[in-house]
This record gives sequence, structure tokens and C-alpha cells, in this order.
Amino acid sequence: AEESGLSDEEIGRWKAEAHFFRAYNYWKLVKTYGGVPKIDIPLNTSSEELYTPRSSQQEIIDFIIEDLDKAIPLLPKQSGLTAEELGRTTQGAALALKARAALFEGTWQKYHGMADAGKYLDLAIQAAQAIVDSKEYELYREKGELSYKYLHILEGDDSKEVLLARRYYKLRATHNWTRELLLGAMVPTKNLADVYLCTDGLPIDKSKLFKGFQTQTSEFENRDSRMAQTFVVPGSEIFSEGGGWATVEPGFIGNNSTRTGYMIRKFMDETLDAVQFIGEYDFKEFRYGEVLLILAEALYEKNGQITDEQLDLTINDLRNRANMPRLTNAFVATNGLNMQEEIRRERTVELAFEGYRRDDLRRWGT
Repeated sequence: AEESGLSDEEIGRWKAEAHFFRAYNYWKLVKTYGGVPKIDIPLNTSSEELYTPRSSQQEIIDFIIEDLDKAIPLLPKQSGLTAEELGRTTQGAALALKARAALFEGTWQKYHGMADAGKYLDLAIQAAQAIVDSKEYELYREKGELSYKYLHILEGDDSKEVLLARRYYKLRATHNWTRELLLGAMVPTKNLADVYLCTDGLPIDKSKLFKGFQTQTSEFENRDSRMAQTFVVPGSEIFSEGGGWATVEPGFIGNNSTRTGYMIRKFMDETLDAVQFIGEYDFKEFRYGEVLLILAEALYEKNGQITDEQLDLTINDLRNRANMPRLTNAFVATNGLNMQEEIRRERTVELAFEGYRRDDLRRWGT
């Protein structure tokens, strides 16, 4: 502002976007490396600051939150974007990054014997709650019980669930992710498969509905609908490079071979372009589903409990989309479940393959 001679009213949004993206880049650094050097001035080749020592992880998280707090009041709301501006960052995206970073640090401190867990969990709760209260976003439900699958491919682009996406366009910027998945670039494990609940809301070791492992398809029967929208069920059809539907039997040899015997369906687009190397669907970097999971987890970790009303606002909104029964305190008590484990399970299932798992295991100390 000083250099341009313009007021915050005139350039506030540009400043805010810069603060957001600096925060986002520091977030990517801190979750990978922990503390990194904190640089808040432009550098040149002779700057002394090139030799800045590493800050602590907590200092970098504080720097991220500080940048986002500067950005949030100056950014537009999602509903304030014109059609041309879709894809530019908003208050919602900045609040979501704040909630994500604060949950990370809050649980990190709690499970690594540090002192300030409560402060960060409060920040995560406030930021996530602000997004919910803004009424700017909602879960994508336009494809009924298959909405979860379609959210992540072309149909879900620019839906009410997306807070910020890496956007792709035909003839301008495309990707090859659907083909990569057809060739086994990322594969599910049995560990993940066993996490999905049965349709009665019970885990496979407690549910009478679990059909066991006798056949290739038996473990997929009577399970959370997100399982068949994340995994390719043997014998089901996928959209193939020939442009039609083909029956797939994942295994260890041949065209559909995978390193685990499981094959991923999530992110596999159903357009001719995508199966022929030109994917046009966006990568949803921030979505409302994650915000609900942050809110549920932060409330539970802060208070050691969560009310049924809070569960309905968060976890049960997601379960309802998947056509799964509600999670309640009574259900947990009656069935000898553990509320923390169920909240973490929901996160694992809902966000599978979206890039959170390594950081979750580290911050929980598991």
C-alpha cells in the first residue's frame, strides 16, 4: 500500500490474496518439514536472511494464522464472486486453512506433551464454526447416494461444497489423473478397507451384517456406501479408454493389476477425455466436508466429549449423505465403541486419498 499510494479499500483484496498464498505455501512446508526458516521480506542473492535458522513448528503455524487473520476481513465471501472470479480465494478458503492449521497444531501439542493445545483447538473451532455459520457452503448432494463419487470428478466442480480448487480447463490446463489411477498409481490397502463401517453403523468386528472374506465381493456387502465409491468392487464397471463401460476384476496380474489387490474408484472420471489423458476436473483442495470433520474433532479433543447436537451438525451431515446411521453418544455407549475412534474413522473414510493421512498419523502420535 505504501509503495502504490493506494488505500486498503483499493488494493485490500490483492494484499489478502498474497497473505493467503504465503500462508498456504508455509502450510505445505510446515506439514512436510516441521519448523522452517520464517522469511517475511523479499530476498535477493545477497540478503543476510538467506541464512535464517529454522523457526519452531509452532512459530510457523503462528505465522500462518497471523497471515490468514490479515487476509480474512479483506477477502470476499463465496457468494460475492462473479462468474469470472470463480476459483479466486475467499474468506471461506482462508478460514478453512486457519482451521486446518490450528487443528494440526492443537492435536500435535496435545499428543506430543506440549502446553498450548487448548489455544489452537479453540482457534480451529472458531474458524470452522464461522464457515458453518456463514451459510455459504453445503455438502454436494445432487447425485443422491452417489454424490460422494461425483463430487470428486467433473460433476462436482464449482459445487456448493468447494471452498477452493485447483482448476483445470479443456485446451488450457489438463491432467492425467484418471489414467494414472487406471494404471495403479495409487492403490487402497486392506487396512483402509477394514475401516469402513457396516450399514448398521458398527465396525466389521462387531457387526452381524459383515459378510467376511470368502469371495472377492463379500467384504463389500452391507458396507458404508463410500466404500464402493472409493474402491472398485470386483465385477463392477468402470468407464474405460475405449470410451465404453468395462467390467473390472482387480487382481495382481494383467491389465487391472494392483500392488494390493484393491483398485481405486475415487477420482476416476467418467468422460472420454479423462480416460484418454485429458482430465478437466478440478482438484478440490478445500471442501466443506473437511471443515465439518475439523469442527467435530476439535470440539471432541478440546472438551473430551461432543454432544449429539454437535455430531448432527458435523459427522452426521456426512453420514446422512452416505446413507449411514447417525453417530450418537448412546450408540457409542451401547455398542462399546470409542467416540474418538469413531470421529477419526469418519475422517479417514471421508478424506481417503485426499492427502491428509500421513499428517493425521503424525499429529495423533500414532
